[in-house]
Amino acid sequence: MGHLIGKDIYRKLGKKIDNLSTRAPWSDALYAVLRELFSTEEADVFIKMPYGLSTLDRIAKIIKYEGAKLKKILDNLSSKGLIMDLHLNGDYQYMPSPLFVGIFEFTMMRTGDRLNTKEWAEFFHAYALQTIKDNVSLLTPQILDEINQIIVQAGHDLMLKNKHDKLKGSCDSFVVETDVHYPTDTNLLFDAMRKMISLIAIICSEIGITEWRQSNHNILKVKRLLRGIQKLKRSTSKDGAKKIQRDKFIVREHQNYIDVCQSFVLKAKETIRILRELRILSLSQDLRLNAVEEYIRHAERQIDQIRRRVIFDEKISQSLNRIPSGLARVKPAYRKS
Repeated sequence: MGHLIGKDIYRKLGKKIDNLSTRAPWSDALYAVLRELFSTEEADVFIKMPYGLSTLDRIAKIIKYEGAKLKKILDNLSSKGLIMDLHLNGDYQYMPSPLFVGIFEFTMMRTGDRLNTKEWAEFFHAYALQTIKDNVSLLTPQILDEINQIIVQAGHDLMLKNKHDKLKGSCDSFVVETDVHYPTDTNLLFDAMRKMISLIAIICSEIGITEWRQSNHNILKVKRLLRGIQKLKRSTSKDGAKKIQRDKFIVREHQNYIDVCQSFVLKAKETIRILRELRILSLSQDLRLNAVEEYIRHAERQIDQIRRRVIFDEKISQSLNRIPSGLARVKPAYRKS
C-alpha cells in the first residue's frame, strides 16, 4: 500500500512539473528521476507550492505546514536545485523549477564527494531518450503523409506565381553503397545475445560478481557460430544422398547455434534471479536489469523462429518478427539528391 501511495505522489509531482514553463511528459523514466531526487515529503511540498515566486509565510498558509519545518524543507529543495530561491525586498521567495531548464541543470551543476552524479546523468539520459521515442512513435503514417502534403503545398505556394502554373523541377541523384545489416532471425538473435551478455556483465562487475567475467569471449563464441551458419549453402548436387547429408549438416549447425544461445539465456535468467534475491542493486542497475530481461525475450523469440524454420522445416509465411529497438544496426543503401 505504501508503494502505491509513493508512486501516486510522484505521479502528481510529474503532473505539476509538466505544467511548468517546459513540458515534461510522464514515463517510467521520469518516475525514476523524481524518486531519486525527491523524498515523498519534498514531493508533497513541491506539488502544493504556488507556481510563482512566494514568500515562506504565503507558502506556509497555502500548504498548511509549520513555518520552521517548511523552511527546512524549502532550503533542502533549494540546495538540491529542485526549486529556485531569490532574495527580494529583504526576504527570500521560492518557486518550483521546471525540469528543463531548471532541475536538470541545477542538479548536474552540484559539486561534492557524495553526490550520485553519474547515476543522475543515467536517469536523465534514459528519460530524454524515452521521451524522444514516445514522441516519434506518435508519428503515424497518416500524420507523416499530412506533413508531407503540407510541405509540398508550401513549396508550391512559394515557387508558383500563379496557382494555375505547372511546377517543373529536376534533380540529380546517385546511390551510396553502405554496409547493410540484413535483419535475419539468426543475426537478430546474435544482436540480442550481444546486448544481453554485455549488459549483465557490466552490472555483475559493478557489484563484484565474477560470474560473467568472460563476457567478451562468450560474445565471440556466439559470433563465430553465427559466421559459420551464414556461410552455409544448400547443396546443388544432383545426388539425392549428398543433398540430404548437406541438409542434415545445416540443421546440426543451426541447432548448435541456438543451443549455445539458449545456455547463455538460462545462465542470464539464473543470474537475474540471484541479483533480485540479494536486493543490493541501485535503481540504475535495476533499470538496466529490466533491459536485460527484454533482450532475453527477444532472444527467445528468435530461437523459437530459427528452430521452427530450420530444425522443424516449417514454412513461416509472416514477415520477420518486429525488429527490437536498439538491436539490429540496419544501415540500408540510400539515395542522395
